[in-house]
Amino acid sequence: MKKPWLLVLLALAVAGVAIGSIWFLLVTYVMRSLPSSLETAMMMSVAVVLVGLVAALLVAWRGDGGWRYRAALALMLIAGVAPWALEWRVSSIAAENRKIEAAEKKADDQALQAKLLAQLEAYKKDVAERIAAKNPYTPQQAKAFLDFVQESDLSRLLLPDYSPQAFALLQQALDGKVFDPNARVQGPRVVDVAAEPLFVGYYKFYLQSGIMLRRVREREWTLWQMLVAGGANLDDPAAAVLRDDVKRETEPYELKGYLAIK
Repeated sequence: MKKPWLLVLLALAVAGVAIGSIWFLLVTYVMRSLPSSLETAMMMSVAVVLVGLVAALLVAWRGDGGWRYRAALALMLIAGVAPWALEWRVSSIAAENRKIEAAEKKADDQALQAKLLAQLEAYKKDVAERIAAKNPYTPQQAKAFLDFVQESDLSRLLLPDYSPQAFALLQQALDGKVFDPNARVQGPRVVDVAAEPLFVGYYKFYLQSGIMLRRVREREWTLWQMLVAGGANLDDPAAAVLRDDVKRETEPYELKGYLAIK
């Protein structure tokens, strides 16, 4: 018969190792989200360790270091290691999912970029043909063209910015008199119930609130100024809302890509 106090100390030591293992795993998730399945497994493991410790202490108190005692120790050790096995499995699944998501995003990005490049080539051909034939865009076609130019910056998706090419194409259409900034279309806002010139609708949607806050995106300010310089009729009653802002001076803003309105 072994001394009970040695058996008790060994049981406490094994329980401490098992609990310490679980605690250390919990600490690794301090700066990241703990999966609910792993949290449940850790709580169950702690409960199993406590049950195993009680069983080992009861057996040890009688000085019995036989198979029951060893089984209780083994149970505590297994409970201390089990969450790590589950964590490995959860991490493997998460890593695989990230790979799949990254591959899907790459495919989506490539498709989006290919679509924009195809539209850019199509508009290049279309603008040239319209200038040669003196065939201007209809109001709705002009709006679609302007929307394309507006969305040509893909840098928000960590993709190339095609604004220079798109802006140059719009300038070509303006110079060739096939794009009319005065073409009247209904704006995208709920309150836009009446048709108004393109340059007015663009101002209201993209710039008006920013000007009130004295900061605007540089590309949107530049695009609007292109529309104004491209023949916008500032005497149109609908343009009254923006006449005072046309010649507002700007300066670099603290955020890259923005301008401060003086």
